[in-house]
Amino acid sequence: MNILFITCWYPTTSNPNSGIFIKEHAKAIHLAGAKIRVVHVNTEYSNAWFNHSIEKFTDVEGIPVLRINLKSRIWKLFYLSNELLFFFLKKSIINHLADFNPTLVHSNVIYQAGILGDKMAQHLDAPHVISEHWSNMERFFRINLYANRAKKAFKRAYCIMPVSHFLKGKIARYAANHKNIKVVGNAVDNTLFQYTPKKKQQDKLKFLAIASWHQTKRVVKRPDLILESLEIVNKSIDKQITLEFIGDGNLIPSLKKKAEKCSFSVTFSGKRDKSYVSNAMKKTDFFLHASMIETFSIVIAEALMTGTPVIASKVGGVPELINETNGLLTKNNVDDWVNAIIKALHTDFNHSSIAAEITHRFSHKTTGRQFMEVYQSMIDERIQA
Repeated sequence: MNILFITCWYPTTSNPNSGIFIKEHAKAIHLAGAKIRVVHVNTEYSNAWFNHSIEKFTDVEGIPVLRINLKSRIWKLFYLSNELLFFFLKKSIINHLADFNPTLVHSNVIYQAGILGDKMAQHLDAPHVISEHWSNMERFFRINLYANRAKKAFKRAYCIMPVSHFLKGKIARYAANHKNIKVVGNAVDNTLFQYTPKKKQQDKLKFLAIASWHQTKRVVKRPDLILESLEIVNKSIDKQITLEFIGDGNLIPSLKKKAEKCSFSVTFSGKRDKSYVSNAMKKTDFFLHASMIETFSIVIAEALMTGTPVIASKVGGVPELINETNGLLTKNNVDDWVNAIIKALHTDFNHSSIAAEITHRFSHKTTGRQFMEVYQSMIDERIQA
């Protein structure tokens, strides 16, 4: 089975965290036994007015990648032009993947890759499936000039695969009553994020929070709730609290100023690789995630895979990950956060069971099998037709 895997979000040397969840999907497909070719349409800033180059390489997972680099001072204009992106996509596939006959085209995120994938599938006379991760999808459909084109791509796709039931509900509004929308969650590397017994200390409590701490027009993360609620909790218990923030962003300076006034220890570790994150999760008592919107939340799944209980905002797709056996959900106000943390401190969580349940749901093996089931059902339907 040959999979042409098209994406506009994928890790690069300059941005190693870009689209890493999409790379994990590619890895799941690769490990499931399909022959996959990743085509990454990469638009990014450059001092030049325009620079076009091609990279062909096999990544550390053994996945062949064709990267189409479109670099420019006006790179955002290039990214906004679907016609231009498709010109380079089609040309590159003809020139560099002529010997690869795809069974199907699998694109990732409706804009731009989903639209590009729809066009490419028509050009190749191949079926098309779309994975969807995008929290900003609804806004795109409200204001973008390509919204109607995206709706057509959804309509023509054999299957649309959102990462959560929450996102599935959003997609149904724009997918013209599509009859084949199947939830396939994000994949988490269970060889890295795995359970190790917690070494609890009677007089200490470790908390951990990880995110991209950026202030945008729509405030997405709420680290203020974490700091304020822990400050109250710290005054009501006889244990020493420590909190570690991992991640960077323009909120960090203001967070550091607030942390200076806290009665407990707060450290800022900046952006860290997955190995560091995994070790930090294994050593912490609780993972905290305060947010306004989440389509899935990979960091929550990663924490749970290490057996770490999670306290998180009850928003978006988060309730699909957290239940009374592995953590607590809370509303986005200080009082509810305080109550949730205190309740968690008095709950006897089974850490190994937490890890086993989430590993069963979101390992590469599970996600790869789900993709292969979609692919095979499509092939079977085409044979019967």
